[in-house]
Amino acid sequence: MKHLFLACAAGALALAGCSAEDGASEPAGTASDSSTLATVIGQADGISTVASTLSDSGLSGVFDGAASYTVLAPSDAAFEAAVPEGTALTGAEGRPLAVAVVRQHIVPGYLSPDDIRKAIESADGGSVTMASYGGEDLTFTMDGETIMVAGPGGKSARLEGSASTASNGVVIPIDGVLVDIPAATTAAE
Repeated sequence: MKHLFLACAAGALALAGCSAEDGASEPAGTASDSSTLATVIGQADGISTVASTLSDSGLSGVFDGAASYTVLAPSDAAFEAAVPEGTALTGAEGRPLAVAVVRQHIVPGYLSPDDIRKAIESADGGSVTMASYGGEDLTFTMDGETIMVAGPGGKSARLEGSASTASNGVVIPIDGVLVDIPAATTAAE
């Protein structure tokens, strides 16, 4: 069931909204934080590549709005290992590539790791799929007690560390980049 994850997430969000005392939709099991996702990403340790990409591209303003997002944030070490030598993800020349890579790591909605785990456990076949804002599907599975996410072309990562919650989303650190980052080319090539 390709988009069972989206249906499970919507159900979890509806249930969480019913349990919030002030009537605001807040996922079960997460702490309320009045900071926006843009602020939380900017202050998080170990994901400065994601934070600078969003800031440099002007996309961080999107995460100051009311819409909810879940950002699967590759660690700085993961980006360092995935970016081919000579390829820039900063400045005007690298911005389009950096934005495309980061968009592949963003899904709609306010999903905690517990929400993802519950969706996987209740899914036929033990996996759930959700479309990213990059236009490709991400598939979530379990490897023992660890939640795994796979992107296009078989790239996968573990959800690791603690998720950070914001008023409009969740940032979940992951240990890999979910897409291939192409090597830089020169005009002579």
